[in-house]
Amino acid sequence: MATVVQPLTLERDVARAIELLEKLQESGDVPGHKLQSLKKVLQSEFCTAIREVYQYMHETITVNGCPEYQARATAKATVAAFAASEGHSHPRVVELPKTEEGLGFNVMGGKEQNSPIYISRIIPGGVAERHGGLKRGDQLLSVNGVSVEGEHHEKAVELLKAAKDSVKLVVRYTPKVLEEMEARFEKLRTARRRQQQQLLMQQQQQQNLATQQNHMSLFQKKKKSAVNKPVLSSCWCLTKLLCPRSNLSTSKHGFPLTGHGRRAWSPGSLAYRAGTRSCRGR
Repeated sequence: MATVVQPLTLERDVARAIELLEKLQESGDVPGHKLQSLKKVLQSEFCTAIREVYQYMHETITVNGCPEYQARATAKATVAAFAASEGHSHPRVVELPKTEEGLGFNVMGGKEQNSPIYISRIIPGGVAERHGGLKRGDQLLSVNGVSVEGEHHEKAVELLKAAKDSVKLVVRYTPKVLEEMEARFEKLRTARRRQQQQLLMQQQQQQNLATQQNHMSLFQKKKKSAVNKPVLSSCWCLTKLLCPRSNLSTSKHGFPLTGHGRRAWSPGSLAYRAGTRSCRGR
């Protein structure tokens, strides 16, 4: 049977320890520099992070047995969280209120992208920016006690959406990971744009080729139509063969008229000479 988890008062306990150190320092019974060093440790950002992560693990881990087992499990989970962040900033616990405007940040990455899930953007004027606890580049480790390390992007989004009133996040700052992932995404976007441009160029080339083929087809039709039309000089040669010169009456422009009312050129005229040359050429 699971034991009832008693609320921790670590923050109050640390504050009380600092007060006692100050009193010891005033008494002079203990060397002051040692007390001062211990006080700095308790007031440090790192100690605060350990306290917050430990308290968070204590509230989210359920262990069957006595409180001692619960404390051991909490300590192991806390050590594991800090060990996983080796080479990066230490884990932090950030609690944000959830309002109608949302949480005020965007996440990117996930298992399907071979990437950790991280905070990609803090929305200006949003809840996260006003709170000040989150930073762009924070890796998301858990949401309300549920780990999202190695999970798909959609799971983290669903957990964030399902949170009511407030959401408690465990994050660690990993700016180098953010830079690497954004560089990778930029390469993917560049490759996608290049493919789209190549596809567009191919479509344009196909359209140009189709237009050229249409123009060539139209040109061939016009050329064929022009060949089939009778030429005036050829008509004159045919008229000369069919109609004797004595039967032709000349018009005022030098174009003789046949007996059937068709025009022919009179000898010696410019039209006649042009027609004769054309006939000779044939």
